[in-house]
Amino acid sequence: MASGRSGLLRVAHLALSSASVVCPKRISPHPWPSNRSMGGAVNTGGAAAMNKNEASTLKEWTNERAFSVAGREYPWDMETSRRAFLAGAAGLGLAGVGLSMGSDPVAEPDEVLRPPALRTGDRIAIVCPAGPADDQAHLDRAAERVRSLGFEPVLGKRALARWGYLAGTDTERAEDLNEVIRDPDIQGVFCLRGGYGAMRILPELDYEAMRKSPKVIMGYSDITALHLAYLAKAGVVTFHGPCAESSWTEFARGTLPVCQAAEAWGEVKNAASTEPRRTLVPGVAEGPLVGGNLTLVASMCGTPYLPSLAGAIVFLEDIGEEPYRVDRMLTQLILHGGLAEAAGIVYGNFRKRPRPGEEPPPDDPTLTFSMEQVHEERAKAAGVPAMAGLPFGHVADNHIMPLGVRARLDATAQSLTLLEPAVR
Repeated sequence: MASGRSGLLRVAHLALSSASVVCPKRISPHPWPSNRSMGGAVNTGGAAAMNKNEASTLKEWTNERAFSVAGREYPWDMETSRRAFLAGAAGLGLAGVGLSMGSDPVAEPDEVLRPPALRTGDRIAIVCPAGPADDQAHLDRAAERVRSLGFEPVLGKRALARWGYLAGTDTERAEDLNEVIRDPDIQGVFCLRGGYGAMRILPELDYEAMRKSPKVIMGYSDITALHLAYLAKAGVVTFHGPCAESSWTEFARGTLPVCQAAEAWGEVKNAASTEPRRTLVPGVAEGPLVGGNLTLVASMCGTPYLPSLAGAIVFLEDIGEEPYRVDRMLTQLILHGGLAEAAGIVYGNFRKRPRPGEEPPPDDPTLTFSMEQVHEERAKAAGVPAMAGLPFGHVADNHIMPLGVRARLDATAQSLTLLEPAVR
């Protein structure tokens, strides 16, 4: 790790000595501004400073030269935070040690765009970017649910395609999604279901078309891959929420205004079915929401399709995973640098998936950690404000969560508030 960091800093020195670094705008996804505090008041001054060894090494490489960010000079010998340095280097594709190592800086936008608000009667495409539809009846049920929300469903051309456990080949699934994104008569896209396969099509997606004509993208679970990629590569707000096939409970329907009203949603409320909220690490933080299914977020580490988690409120959920597997994925995100650089962490539902009609067996405390213990211990290891018990994930009462929208986490008071509109 040390050698990798040294190599990156050498590249940073060469780039900064010959280029003018442009700071991202306030809602830039690469990386996010730092706003977190472990004491209660929001910290707007950045993370902890570089350690002395890092600062000393930088001095040696730069001969104590100053570097310029947005026309302002910063001497290397100042107590500059690592995140402040990363923010300035973001425009050169150096955003984070391991956060966006494979990213094409030209393809990474400086500003997040919001899609137009959905309105009654809008045409909503139903596509299958991951797992396949069971049959035509499956698609018909999903279309009826979308219609019951007040929209006109439009099935993707290849919605019934199947290739093994995928809804068609990678090219077929990508093209189905690209076509509806390019279609000016389609206002939104609701993915039929999750499953597996969305990651496979990321290199074939038309990010320029999405940025040129942003659309509401809805789904969860494996669809997390699309949300993260569209945020990283197109800079567009997308919506982690129910799929077209989901039950769309009264609670879930009640959160549709997140993508229908051009105003800040406010506080995220729990459903009656949601588990109690818990403070894991007290503190207050602000930053854009980034996250989704933990398995997908962890799997996308080291790819150019994971947006920077630095300064973000990272929201995570999963299903059917043992505590040790969740521990491993959270540890991966900590070692990768994402969670340690985040502003805060919010956990949704992490229930095990029982057999039909059965309850999952309780964890034997003599043989394992509980899921709650893993969440708390790993959040403390990350060192950021954190809470659990929010209503999103593999649950019927699934709250719509807009990626890229600025939010305020008060882990002490156990609240999460959306501060900005998600649509325009």
